[in-house]
Amino acid sequence: MTPPSRIRPKLLVAGICGIDKNITPKGRKTVLGGTAFHASIAASHFTQVALVTGVGRDFPAKHLSFLQERGINTSGVMFYPGKTKLRVNKYNDKFELVSSYKTGIIYPTAMELKPQLKPIKYVFIGALNPKLQLNILKQMPGVKEAGIDTKLNVIRSKKDELLEAIRLSSMLFLNKEEAMLLSGSSNLHTLPEKLARLGPRTIVIKLDKDGAEMYRDGLFIKAPAIANKVVDPTGAGDSFAGAFMGYLAAKGSSSVRDYMNAFIAGNVIASFNVERFGSERLIDLNGREIGERSEYLKSIVLKQAKF
Repeated sequence: MTPPSRIRPKLLVAGICGIDKNITPKGRKTVLGGTAFHASIAASHFTQVALVTGVGRDFPAKHLSFLQERGINTSGVMFYPGKTKLRVNKYNDKFELVSSYKTGIIYPTAMELKPQLKPIKYVFIGALNPKLQLNILKQMPGVKEAGIDTKLNVIRSKKDELLEAIRLSSMLFLNKEEAMLLSGSSNLHTLPEKLARLGPRTIVIKLDKDGAEMYRDGLFIKAPAIANKVVDPTGAGDSFAGAFMGYLAAKGSSSVRDYMNAFIAGNVIASFNVERFGSERLIDLNGREIGERSEYLKSIVLKQAKF
């Protein structure tokens, strides 16, 4: 097995990595997927990434080799008894998720990070059990930016633990339905400010086909969806978060412009992600394509902000 990259990672990505069977109006395909996979691939376009995840004993070595070849540090990949997570996602003609189920290993509520990963200053944690999110965050006391994601069933069943994890985070990524449920409000204009009162300075609300919006310290901006086509929407939000955090980690600073550009990077990478199955489009994506689409989106988004 190829050893992990010796380049010191700037971003730690934690979450599920598994196998997705995606059924969309454009066809069906089985691909490598999961929050951590999508976010890691997206972030790797901007910075060095360390992946923390759990997989089954059956996880093919070729997948680890693929990640390592992209410069992703896989020393945080843990193997558990049982089969790797398998998720089946089915979408209707409007690309709305109509059914999803998964099987495979049960994640623990605690993971011991490798000592070399604990000093990393930027971290993104996908929609895991809040106890596990807290466990990871508490092992990284010197983190500069910590972003977490969540999901509806977690908000409904584990809200108290989730709020504790949110208080330790500086960034929160969630979709519109999750934002309304967590804030207890359906007023889209006041949602970001209410969520910011929970602790994070930065709130990113993913709006699916309507793009995304970001709130930070009173600054509010919105970006439209700019994909040329939609083939498979699976992992778009995770790719957004990975690119956003990857851009910030690469810059290592916290100016307003850096957050604006990170927001643009997230939107751009997510727009490419949906154009093919899984993360296939991101794998062969090049810097020129990212730059061209980023400049287009900047012409729209930066008009909203004053520096």
